[in-house]
Amino acid sequence: MLSGSDLAGVLGLVAEVRFTHRMSRCPTFADFDRFCRSQGFDLYDLDLYHYSRKALPYPYLYDYRDQTGAPAAGPTVQGQPLTGDALYFRDALETKQAVKLACLFEVFGLSDCAAEVVEAHRSAFEPWAKPDDLLDLLVPEVKGQRLTFQEYKRQHAGGDRLFRPTSGRRIPDPIVSHYDGVFTPSWTPPPPPPPLGLCERLLRWLGRR
Repeated sequence: MLSGSDLAGVLGLVAEVRFTHRMSRCPTFADFDRFCRSQGFDLYDLDLYHYSRKALPYPYLYDYRDQTGAPAAGPTVQGQPLTGDALYFRDALETKQAVKLACLFEVFGLSDCAAEVVEAHRSAFEPWAKPDDLLDLLVPEVKGQRLTFQEYKRQHAGGDRLFRPTSGRRIPDPIVSHYDGVFTPSWTPPPPPPPLGLCERLLRWLGRR
């Protein structure tokens, strides 16, 4: 579909890709990646979707439903990667559209790439905002702490434990019976108490009368 298109003004691409010809006759990821690189794009992110064999199917990753509401097949928690979503962008340091590219990086969760653009093309951002302020806004929160860009870089370079792994499960076991969890590190504060129900609020109100 992209072959023969004029991509000179395109900063990035998002595409669903296949890793095998068995699913369809469309080009595989290898073919698509080769084409994108020939057009000056680099791979920046790749989400994989796994599909297990019918001989021993794993649990589904999503609760897909058809138009009637009946369960439908979809990617599983483990298995062979057959499809994915690939994200490509132009070279961040050589771009002539620095502001647009930095915004796209931030939208797709690539704050480090956005910061690289801001640092390399400060003059392009100065008419809009102070580059240092933009860099501070791009710094992610780490274990509940907010740092400035300079603090973040200094502490990271110094080997601060803030940036080292904490105890907690990050991935499911090699064999899983279900996939319900979200990684919760040990430093996460306890959730707030649930709001009072109607009866409890009414009793409290009556008790104040």
